[in-house]
Amino acid sequence: MNGVTSQLPHLVEQLATLSACGINMEGMGDSKAHLAELTLAGINEFDASGCQLLVIFLKNLKQRGVMPRIMSIPDAIREKIQFLGFAREIGPYFETKQGYV
Repeated sequence: MNGVTSQLPHLVEQLATLSACGINMEGMGDSKAHLAELTLAGINEFDASGCQLLVIFLKNLKQRGVMPRIMSIPDAIREKIQFLGFAREIGPYFETKQGYV
């Protein structure tokens, strides 16, 4: 991962900032769902590095007690995620017509 981080220092900085955000869970009942809705609308291209970073970000949110939901996914991006082999890791967070997978 050192190659990616050295090539994309701004992205690394932004992900570190997002990961460091404190989520205050005090006063929130365990039964209450903590959701983060992420939109992929407007994304025209996605590669394996983008998929890896998205998986890391989603896992980080889950570890902090936040359930991420990916919304407004262009068909081309959904197909690319599947083609690159990341559907198992990212797919469960997709919004579908029936709800979430």
